[in-house]
Amino acid sequence: MSFEELVKTAPVGTSLQITVTPEVLRNFGEDIAEKTAKKLIQDLDIGKQPISEKEACKLYKKSRQSMSSYRKLGKVRYHRMGREIYYFPSELAEDMQNF
Repeated sequence: MSFEELVKTAPVGTSLQITVTPEVLRNFGEDIAEKTAKKLIQDLDIGKQPISEKEACKLYKKSRQSMSSYRKLGKVRYHRMGREIYYFPSELAEDMQNF
C-alpha cells in the first residue's frame, strides 16, 4: 500500500506509525518540493516560464553581482525556488527599463 493510499483510507483521528528508509523519505520530500514549485508557478499565472539568473544576466548583459545588488535594493522582482533564483521575463523587462 502506498503512503497516499494509507493516508486516504485511514479514519480521521487515527494514529499511524510508519517506518521508512532514508531514500524513501528523500524521494517523498523531492516529490513534494517539485509539485509545490510547479503549483506556485502555475498560480502566478504570468504566462511564460521563468528564466534562470544566468539567462537573465546574459539577456541584459549584467553580471551576477549586479543582479544580486538589484535584488537586495528591491529594484528587480525575483522568485526563489529552493536555492535557485528565477525571474519572469515580463517582470524583468519592466524592472530593467530603469537601467
